Amino acid sequence: MVKTHPLGFRVDPEIKEGLEKAARADRRSVSNLIEGILRGWLEERGFMQPPQPVDIQVKFVTAGSGETTDGPRVRVPSKSDK
Repeated sequence: MVKTHPLGFRVDPEIKEGLEKAARADRRSVSNLIEGILRGWLEERGFMQPPQPVDIQVKFVTAGSGETTDGPRVRVPSKSDK
């Protein structure tokens, strides 16, 4: 998902420090962490719908011949941004 709407706000220094620690522990950016927190809060309260899983068909390609064989159908989480 393309992010086109920047949002800026001020927080207390201890909140920022806590966000930075949590983001480092999750190996993600503070911005990504905050977006996940906000998305979860909005979904829990019914302001947003959670992303729906997507079914995909796996195909195998034989090296050399290029023949394709159907593999399993797999349900994967939809990536709302993630």
